[in-house]
Parts: sequence; structure tokens; C-alpha cells
Amino acid sequence: MNEMIRSALILFLKNKKANNQSAEHPLSKEVFEAPTEMSNDFTGYTVVIATSDCQLDKKHKIFSQFGGVLYKVLNNKFYYFIGKFKTKEGALKYAESTVKKLYQQAEVLTFINGSPVFS
Repeated sequence: MNEMIRSALILFLKNKKANNQSAEHPLSKEVFEAPTEMSNDFTGYTVVIATSDCQLDKKHKIFSQFGGVLYKVLNNKFYYFIGKFKTKEGALKYAESTVKKLYQQAEVLTFINGSPVFS
């Protein structure tokens, strides 16, 4: 490591400690990404990870656990989705390999021209 960078880093950490501030690594903080609304013309498959009678708080854990969370209000409920897939198999594989490890209730939902097809 360049000596100048090393010295600057040590000085920074000492100042943080002196000010009683945490010197934790910046990547250890949770990053919350606001959800975006599902497009009204989407045709394909997505994974439903949560439903709610009201909009979830912007600091809800799903917004830090997954990037690119989508939502849509259907029948006065908020539905939250992960991913847009062209095939049902792709959505099912993603749900099983990734999403269901955190959300066992996750399920694949079909959309045709922006409208969900509930079975």
C-alpha cells in the first residue's frame, strides 16, 4: 500500500475513534434501495416475496436484501417482486436457489401485459 494512503487511513481511523464514532468498514452498512413500480406492459414471470395491506417502510429488510425490488398495488394490496423472467423455469430456479432461502413463502407469478394471472 502506498505509504501516503496508509498514513491517511491511519489518521482517519484515529480521528473516528477520538470522536467516539464507529470506525466500521463502509461496506458493512445496510443499503436500502427503494422499490420501483412494475411496468404496466410487463409480460413474463416474477417472484413474489411479500404482500402487505399498506406500503412497506423504505427501510424494510427486503430493500436491503435484494436489489431491484418491484411493486404493484393489486386489489388494495401491495405486492413486492424480485426479477423479471421470460420463462417460468428461470423464475422457479431463481426462487428456489436464492429467494426461498430468505422467504419460504416466495412464489412465481405470471404477468400478461402488466396484469397478474393468479392461479
